[in-house]
Amino acid sequence: MAGREEKDFKLSSIVKDCASALRLLGPDKGVPASGGRTTLTLAIEPNVLPLQFIDIVVNGHEVRARKLRSAKSRMPEGFDIKAYDIPLFTGANEITVSAQNEAGVSEKLVLHTYHQGMVISSSARSV
Repeated sequence: MAGREEKDFKLSSIVKDCASALRLLGPDKGVPASGGRTTLTLAIEPNVLPLQFIDIVVNGHEVRARKLRSAKSRMPEGFDIKAYDIPLFTGANEITVSAQNEAGVSEKLVLHTYHQGMVISSSARSV
């Protein structure tokens, strides 16, 4: 392949130069939610592009969530762990979490059912 110039490339830079991927760490089913509030804990996968913002919407209402100190992580080193204090309503709660960086937006839909001070069911999926 004479005359063809090959440039070095790193697969890791291609993989990391994308929208921030979110993982839900908590709360899990059976977690108490005092005063109608719970801690939503997220892990943001390592990425070369800085996170611009995280939006949280509960049942169609944008939430001004209070950021909390991170708890001990059960994720591999390098993940950015963020914890937010959010309100829950009695019954079904549809929580949409959006994280944006320069490459795009990642969304995670979280469904919690809250009753008598406890999260009684929980599931999450990417949107």
